[in-house]
Amino acid sequence: MSSDDNAGRRASPGAPAGGGGRRRKDIQGLRAVCMMQVLAYHAWRVGSPVGVDAFIMISAYLMTGSFVRRTEAGRMPFFAE
Repeated sequence: MSSDDNAGRRASPGAPAGGGGRRRKDIQGLRAVCMMQVLAYHAWRVGSPVGVDAFIMISAYLMTGSFVRRTEAGRMPFFAE
């Protein structure tokens, strides 16, 4: 793609200028903490199973953002292709 091809595209807020995915290290860290809590609960019954709910909610937030960005860019979400 040339630079002229990208001239008409509008970048969505929070999206990187290059069009590639940007990893949110803070949210990925939260997901890692949740997974550690889930593993500890299932292996040694330490804590509570709340980590499962938190992991699912964080993942749903990330997936929804991905779907919205793809739709705004005029592409179908990957599950509908």
